[in-house]
Amino acid sequence: HDPSSPTTTDPLGTNHLGDLARQFDQMGWGLLLVAGALAAGAFTAVASFSARQHGILPGWLTMAGYVVAVLQLAGHYFFPFVTFVVWVLVVSIVLLRHQPRLDTPVP
Repeated sequence: HDPSSPTTTDPLGTNHLGDLARQFDQMGWGLLLVAGALAAGAFTAVASFSARQHGILPGWLTMAGYVVAVLQLAGHYFFPFVTFVVWVLVVSIVLLRHQPRLDTPVP
């Protein structure tokens, strides 16, 4: 061991650099979880608002979207992410089954 090199162990031999790396890893997951939940909530709110304004989705589904968006504020729990995935699946099914109106002009 070179005495001039910085040490990351204490007298008991514990490697603190590994602890620091694990802490950064856990902080990264936490930040990803919170930021992901906020982004999912913002997406759900904007998509629900736009779908309601243009009549793309039924009213009950846009209201459910608002509820899911608010639940995403508690995204550090697992349940809100499940509601987001379920909402996206239901919206996908509704849009796939939706028949386009013939009187709508194509841009």
